[in-house]
Amino acid sequence: VPRDEVIVIGGQPRRAVVPAFGIAALAPSAGAGDDDHADGHHAQSHGVVTTDHTMANGRLVVSWDLDGRITSIIDMHRGRQVLPTGEAITLRLAADHPVAYDAWDVEQWTVAGGAALGPADSVELVRSHPLMAELAVTYRFGRHGASQVTLTYRLTAGSARLDIDVDLHWHEREQL
Repeated sequence: VPRDEVIVIGGQPRRAVVPAFGIAALAPSAGAGDDDHADGHHAQSHGVVTTDHTMANGRLVVSWDLDGRITSIIDMHRGRQVLPTGEAITLRLAADHPVAYDAWDVEQWTVAGGAALGPADSVELVRSHPLMAELAVTYRFGRHGASQVTLTYRLTAGSARLDIDVDLHWHEREQL
């Protein structure tokens, strides 16, 4: 299966098309929204469009609230909401006090007893480009706010996938 992906080169998103089990030279950049390729292939995707609280690419529509929680992911091809009604993508912090084997044993009740992180310290649409949009959400948590996590949600043109990068600076004990 040939690959048609958006990659980042020199800080700028670029579309790369590579044949199955093959290699290909990356053509010189023709422009931010250029979807035509030297091999005559035309990407069958829409560019990424952003608003204050959404990003969409013709396959997915992703929405977030003021606290940066992803509250909706709509699969346009199947015409359905991916997230359960009333749910959001959140990180949870839970106490880790196992009955036995500290650091190896996670009890069944541990995850259910966790609390969602929030409010966010920052919510920023860090990239809004026809080939890629990125939303960065940063939380400080734990004792004196010593720990920090930044979630970067990335949607690329033509992709049916929402990528999530996690940058975590952990300074906690007995927490999951």
